[in-house]
Amino acid sequence: MSSGDSTETLIDNRVLVHSLGVLSKDYCVIGKIDDLFLYAGAERNWRCEFRQEGSSQRVHRVTEWVAGIRKNASLEAADRIMRSYAELLLRDINVDTVETYLVQQALDGHHSTDSASAFPTSVIPTDVHQLLERVIKGLPRAIYPFRNRRKNKVAIEFSDEYDVQDLFYTLLLPWVDDIRAEEHTPSFAGSSARPDFELRAHSIICELKYIRDRSHAKKVCDELLVDISRYGETGDWQTLYIIIYDPGKHLRNPAGVKADLESKSDKLEIKTYILH
Repeated sequence: MSSGDSTETLIDNRVLVHSLGVLSKDYCVIGKIDDLFLYAGAERNWRCEFRQEGSSQRVHRVTEWVAGIRKNASLEAADRIMRSYAELLLRDINVDTVETYLVQQALDGHHSTDSASAFPTSVIPTDVHQLLERVIKGLPRAIYPFRNRRKNKVAIEFSDEYDVQDLFYTLLLPWVDDIRAEEHTPSFAGSSARPDFELRAHSIICELKYIRDRSHAKKVCDELLVDISRYGETGDWQTLYIIIYDPGKHLRNPAGVKADLESKSDKLEIKTYILH
């Protein structure tokens, strides 16, 4: 890309750089930021060390790398590195936020310099399904400030599914009037299933699972297959949301798990989300 090109470069896209800084602050440690930039093609000695007041250490680290890449690389190489860093970051954190939307917009060639005008109106939920998708995809981002609390407050570790379920329930409460937890289903093959959450007015149930380790991952998947059969037999619900929180990435084939679960019922619409 020549310096005379009228299209704004990725390295000089303020919205992109700001959004990468926010995402890196929320989800990365310093070492991970360095590793991602190096893997994207930057040289270790390119980072420009300088003092910057009023920003977090991790946002500052991203700024140092951007300054160093701008100084040491051609525009074409700089854009290639910025694109690689952004794509690696999006793939690794696997969340749905305004910042991830803005990063993707920049990568797709939409170079707005005004983050307010770039904010998509579609992110405001207009029905319960949009709401659930936004809350579910935002769970990792919502968990972060509780694990990394300010002022030396005691952190919440979210070490089991009940912690994550409580947060999910809390995020839905301002939006949904009637949320019921762990309602027994009628007996099926000698036992009953208990949906974690039921939104009865919308014929929706939600199952939220937490993967502890690799052996537990297999057990959870088997349990979900049984639950799908039970829930489908009742005829009470139209949609099952399956939320699998796998912070340790113990599922070996997330895409395969998602496809398998969503194909197991002709009586329910199944929507599966695997989060890290």
